[in-house]
Amino acid sequence: MSAKRGFGSRPGSGALLVGLTGSFGTGKSTAARLFRDRGAQVIDTDRLAHEVFRRGNRLYPKIRALFPEIQGTVNRAKVARVVFRNAGKRKRLERLVHPYVFGRISEELRRRQKGIVVIEVPLLFESGFHRKCARTVVVKARPSEVVRRLRFKGFSKGEVEARWRAQWPLGRKTARADFIIENSKGLGRTRAQVRTVWNQLNRIERSLLKHAKRKR
Repeated sequence: MSAKRGFGSRPGSGALLVGLTGSFGTGKSTAARLFRDRGAQVIDTDRLAHEVFRRGNRLYPKIRALFPEIQGTVNRAKVARVVFRNAGKRKRLERLVHPYVFGRISEELRRRQKGIVVIEVPLLFESGFHRKCARTVVVKARPSEVVRRLRFKGFSKGEVEARWRAQWPLGRKTARADFIIENSKGLGRTRAQVRTVWNQLNRIERSLLKHAKRKR
């Protein structure tokens, strides 16, 4: 278990913020869906990041200028083919996108003042956003199983490995996690682990709420 961080993400927030991450293909979205089924409020930062690739978004002209080699509309798929071969461009893109996404998270949190909020962030630790979360969850899976799943979805082994290289090694993430979910052994096993973590998060939330009431 890592050192505990603050309750909520900003003064006045009554929500318990939980950062959810993993490596490419380990099953973050599956875990997020299972947490939602248990009653969590889920914020998908991938969805928020998609916004900058829409014409009319204030960042779209800067994204367009960053990728002159892309013909036609700039979208996530085309950009991914460039940035996972070019670390410099990937970092420049992250410097544009991360502040936007974190600003949009703050907007979302204004509508979520209570309960458990699970924020799915692919680069949770790399971006430093884990420091905003009360607890962190890492979803892991066997590399061979991840490659098998992603190859089925059309990714080559080289594409998978390139995306892994762009993130922290999974072991470095699990070493920092408050909770780890193993997603290699079927949906039923993953669902059971999510239930266990969810129950612990609820106990943490109740304890912190009691503590906050005593301080008033």
